[in-house]
Amino acid sequence: MILMRRFAVVVAAAFVAGAAFAQNSLGIGTRGTFGLGLGSTFSGDVTDEFKVDEVDVFNSFLFGGSITARIGFDAFPGLYVQPEIGYTHNQIGFRWADSDRDERKDGGNSIRTEYRSETSGKVGYSSIDIPVVAGYELFLTDNLSVSPFLGVNLSFPFDVMSWSCDDISYTVTTYVNGEEKGQKTASDVNGENDMHVSTKIDFIPGVIVGAGVGYRIGPSLISGDFRYLLDLNPVQGKVKFRGETRDFHVLSRRGLTFNLGYMFFF
Repeated sequence: MILMRRFAVVVAAAFVAGAAFAQNSLGIGTRGTFGLGLGSTFSGDVTDEFKVDEVDVFNSFLFGGSITARIGFDAFPGLYVQPEIGYTHNQIGFRWADSDRDERKDGGNSIRTEYRSETSGKVGYSSIDIPVVAGYELFLTDNLSVSPFLGVNLSFPFDVMSWSCDDISYTVTTYVNGEEKGQKTASDVNGENDMHVSTKIDFIPGVIVGAGVGYRIGPSLISGDFRYLLDLNPVQGKVKFRGETRDFHVLSRRGLTFNLGYMFFF
């Protein structure tokens, strides 16, 4: 509840402050978001915890929606500030491989056994995101405009982080005196584990850069934009693994999103 009150105060302050400085342009609207998690990375805590060298990220996406406001200024035509508040669901697919080997002597033979496992799955969590961007609207015609913008994003992870392994495969290969003598493979599916997002980090700061196009019809604006989101801190989670519960940094979110919105100006 304390966390919810904090980000509610942040949003209210941004909207009130913007409205106080607005001279002739105030728009309220909604926006839908869908994007790909391009550049998302798992932290070193994950590779250390699961004893793997590297975690590959794939099939990552995010989607959600938000309420937006756009505040214009008489003294600076075209310049605007746009605070938003919305819900985002984030899903990041992962894949890693682990290998090991042992060697022994059996009579006069040298026996080497190599072990390899491959694991794939996904991590999902939800967040309240509060972007505040500043942009410049440049009109190409009376109705059509383009708008480059940049800004900051405050992300508040909440609820439960889901961690599921879709497939785990094992391969054991045996060599005798350097010659392969046999190989065994097996696969398994691991169930979901709950990872509760830690409350040690009240919010995750990030930066946003992007550009969009808009079309005005009377007091209405239909807009679409592409933006790149870069979280500056990783999401911190709590996981139960091998009988122990530990806190560690899970992943850093990155995403290229497409956003489609409608806004009405007063």
